[in-house]
Amino acid sequence: MRKIVSLILTVIIISALFSGCVVSVETNFEYENSDKYTMGSATIDGKVKKVDIGWCDGKIDIEYSFSIDNVVFYEKSATNTNETNTLYHWLEDDGTLHIMFCKSGNHKFQDYKKDLTVIIPNYIELEEININSVTSDISIKGENNGVELLQVRTVAGDNLDVTMNKIDSLNISVVSENVDVKLAQTPEDVNIDTVSGNIRFSVPSDSKFIVEYDTVSGGFDCDFANVKQGDRRIINNGEAVYKFNTVSGNLVVTSNS
Repeated sequence: MRKIVSLILTVIIISALFSGCVVSVETNFEYENSDKYTMGSATIDGKVKKVDIGWCDGKIDIEYSFSIDNVVFYEKSATNTNETNTLYHWLEDDGTLHIMFCKSGNHKFQDYKKDLTVIIPNYIELEEININSVTSDISIKGENNGVELLQVRTVAGDNLDVTMNKIDSLNISVVSENVDVKLAQTPEDVNIDTVSGNIRFSVPSDSKFIVEYDTVSGGFDCDFANVKQGDRRIINNGEAVYKFNTVSGNLVVTSNS
């Protein structure tokens, strides 16, 4: 129960504030350094080290590819885009690529929805992928060389699907979204929080870790042989603590090999 209150507070905060952006029923979407952003989709060379996405409504797909040399991103919308509602981006000198849903400011397109696709060359080892969204189904897939940190915060959406080779650290906080994480290599640090969303977490059979699961009414299932120690389950004599927190969501921990 120790994290449930903070988790509910996080939900409230996310719904109002993310990545320097403020989103309300009046569609006020503001972010810092807006004068440095460029309008529209683009192809960015291999200098990208971090990807930071701020999105309101629509799917977010991040894919890894062997067939490209540069980072490519574009949006799809059922309606025409213009100077106000198209995405904006900015590549900082430190290699951080920011992608924002629309132009910074006050807007009147409350029901406007569009999908974002980001394609990353397989050879790039990213320091961070950071996604903040209001209503998005999110998919992050591919045979990547590595991501040091994946951070995701959403308020609404059905599914967050992460299927990757290697992520060192995961920090995920969602409300109703179901979270499905499949990793080919064992991560160093895991923190996943949901309110009603279920969590499915899959890692190699030789992974060594400790499951710490805090919930109000969620269920727990684990494929691994484990030793119960209080609210912890020790797997393969692991020492790294993976933290999972839900209010009513279930947790399933499985082996993918």
